[in-house]
This record gives sequence, structure tokens and C-alpha cells, in this order.
Amino acid sequence: MIASTETRWIDLTSLGASPFLVNALTHGIVAFELLFVLLIWRPALRPLLLAASLPFWVLIGAVSGLWGFALTMGLLGVAFLPSRANRAAA
Repeated sequence: MIASTETRWIDLTSLGASPFLVNALTHGIVAFELLFVLLIWRPALRPLLLAASLPFWVLIGAVSGLWGFALTMGLLGVAFLPSRANRAAA
């Protein structure tokens, strides 16, 4: 993302001087995605994960400039919300 200047909305060239920060951010993104995949199946954690994923995908969209991808991934999280039929049965 640092080298890609065509699509990004946020200038990240200053991060090039701090490889530790770049690595920490990269590992944080991967950790969040792994935790999301594993923990989204637990109904008690689902609202927390969905609430955390919305700002996460907005940030990914702003940093990468891939707004279509970020919007798609954010909207796909809606599939994990319970439907009205599920709420009525519960």
C-alpha cells in the first residue's frame, strides 16, 4: 500500500521509515481476520465482531482505496445477523 499511489486515499509514505509499525499493523489485520473467522460462529460474540468489522473495513477501504471490496466485505457480515424468523423462534 505504501508504493501504490493510484488508489489510496491516505498517504502512507511516512510508514516506510518504520518497518516495525508496518509489521505490527499487518499482523493486527491478519489477527483480526483470523479471529473474525473463528469467533463469528459464537452467537454471544457475533454482535461485537460485526460492530468491530465495520470500522475495520472502512479503514481498509481508506488505506487501500479498494472501496468496492471493503463495502462488499462489510455487507457480507450482514449474513451473520439473525433473521426475523430466527428472532421469533428464540
